[in-house]
Amino acid sequence: MQTTELKLLTVICEPVLSSELIELAKSMGVSGFTTTAVQGEGSAHRHSGEVPDAKMKIEVIAEAALALQVMDRIAEEYFKNYSLIAYLIDAHVVRKTKF
Repeated sequence: MQTTELKLLTVICEPVLSSELIELAKSMGVSGFTTTAVQGEGSAHRHSGEVPDAKMKIEVIAEAALALQVMDRIAEEYFKNYSLIAYLIDAHVVRKTKF
């Protein structure tokens, strides 16, 4: 089976940010996303939501350049004032046209 290497961008953020971050990614050219409610705590121990350890995980698969642009924009606009993380990993996908 032939696969194509793309990037998986994962953002773990406060639930209040999830819709805004999804709209940002879509406005930059991302074609789809997956969200999952997760729980956890990081080194900052800060939160602004009603439930201290409630988080949303947003996953996007995209070409490397687009994934990096989205991650850079999120870091630039949100890291200073919100509790969130973002990371990229390689993703080998079948049916590249879906992404």
